[in-house]
Amino acid sequence: MWEILKDYGPVVGVDRALLSMSLCKARGYAGLARSVVEAVPLASASLDLALMTDVLEHVRDDEQAIRECARVLRPGGVLLLTVAALPLLYGAHDRALGHFRRYSRRQLAALVQRNGFTIERLTYFNTVLAPVIAVVRLLRGVLWNGLPRADPLDLPGCLNALAYAGMTMERRILRFASLPFGLSLLCVARKVPLQPGRAEGV
Repeated sequence: MWEILKDYGPVVGVDRALLSMSLCKARGYAGLARSVVEAVPLASASLDLALMTDVLEHVRDDEQAIRECARVLRPGGVLLLTVAALPLLYGAHDRALGHFRRYSRRQLAALVQRNGFTIERLTYFNTVLAPVIAVVRLLRGVLWNGLPRADPLDLPGCLNALAYAGMTMERRILRFASLPFGLSLLCVARKVPLQPGRAEGV
């Protein structure tokens, strides 16, 4: 992602893990800050884009995390989020990955809107394999008594090929339409511009 964003201006990466910082430095990434997303060490109204991909479900105080995004963005700046979706599926896989929650479309919309953003796009994705994965996770919740256990990262060749084809198809569909369900949610929101005569935070 850094390779793409750097062509548009300075990029700052924020992570609380020392290992992540080390890996980024080893790859030559600059502009790194070790911190939590609830207290970003950046000046207010200093960014045009805040990007959190599969982060918010790991944050205990997601309300504060979104408020911080609003603080560091300039009026009219863009927030881009992806999160784990479908609260019904919350279970062993999520606990193993350190998730505090999964989001419904309505929950994510309300969270973003009440913290100073207007939503420009909100859609599910990771849809093609969602029915199969949903059944597997619900069954595993019964069989493993809810013990933390993440899904395997390596898929059999046929499933991997199906997943790749599905994501390619979804990417094309998402250019023109939103998807009604999926394992993930994508949200693009814009910070509400300040009204004339109003100061930031007033």
